[in-house]
Amino acid sequence: MSVQPPCPSPFARLIAREDLSDAEVTALLDSMVRRERVTLAAMLGYLGLLVERKLYAPAGYDCVSAYLVDRFGWSLPSAQKRLQAAGLCRRFPALLDLVASGAFHLTGLCVLAPVVTELNVERVCAEAQGLTRVQLSEYVRTLKAESQLSATPATRPIPTQIALPLDTATQAPTPVVSEQPPEMAISSSSTEAAQSRAIASAPAPIADSPSSAWTSRLTIHATQALRAKLRHAQALLSHVRGTRNVAVVVERALDLLIATELKRRYGSPARARRKSAVHKPNPGRTRARDYIAVSTRSEVYVRDEGRCTFIGEDGHVCGSTYLLQLHHRLPWAKGGPNTPENLTLHCFTHNQLEAEREGLSRRDSPRASSN
Repeated sequence: MSVQPPCPSPFARLIAREDLSDAEVTALLDSMVRRERVTLAAMLGYLGLLVERKLYAPAGYDCVSAYLVDRFGWSLPSAQKRLQAAGLCRRFPALLDLVASGAFHLTGLCVLAPVVTELNVERVCAEAQGLTRVQLSEYVRTLKAESQLSATPATRPIPTQIALPLDTATQAPTPVVSEQPPEMAISSSSTEAAQSRAIASAPAPIADSPSSAWTSRLTIHATQALRAKLRHAQALLSHVRGTRNVAVVVERALDLLIATELKRRYGSPARARRKSAVHKPNPGRTRARDYIAVSTRSEVYVRDEGRCTFIGEDGHVCGSTYLLQLHHRLPWAKGGPNTPENLTLHCFTHNQLEAEREGLSRRDSPRASSN
């Protein structure tokens, strides 16, 4: 019995066609590009709606970027690029028509996003149509220069820069410190911040730590107060080998901070015991967490492996380790007890989603806190 060769896909047959004239190929390509522009505009519009309605949360994701990467297979930078463009088009819907017509491209929207405002959007739409990325970058610099000229000049100190080698075994023991006036800020690109955010949300084992062979370079802008604290810590640890390296001091400080915060929020895992907290009467508007025993919080944290346990509509488990909160399966306001069986870990996004489903009041995100 002879085996039939696999049937080529429609796209394989398309590019294999040799009966098309050059003019037909050009015309068909033009048609596809026009369709692509219209599809891009529609996609950005729907993406803006998805973000506004937080439709990623019922699917089991605590942030929209993780949803886009997992569902559509986009890279994180690609997802962030589309989110930035969708956010701009959500603020100024007229841009969608310009995208559909080809007057603006995806990269162009991202270049313009930081400078477009209610005051200049009409001007930008009129002047920036059809510009290349390089031309748009120059146009943005012009807008920023005009804005700076109209604004009141303010003196801004140049920050002190401290470069921290994260691997003490492979980096020089002396940190690079520039002697300049200080300012406190973290120096990182939006893509790096989003990448760190995605890693924090991924359901990786909590006990896992980076391999000693993995190295990276961390740069921060430090105040004089922070530099003084670093020197003080180095002096206190001067008897410990390797602590002349700032990275060693920072790592020890983070180890202590993590251990302290885990104990404060969930108690000591070694003391976790299978014993439900005594259910106290609801005293009114006081937060339920104030009445959850440390042993109960610790037991729930260990059982749930420090991850959000929310399950999406298609079975996806959130698994986020970011902004975790204790969630009552049967709400506290409806008589749910503070027992390990009734408690589980949820991230802020899914704790709020469950509260909305139960018709309970909504709280602001802890991200707004100065801490």
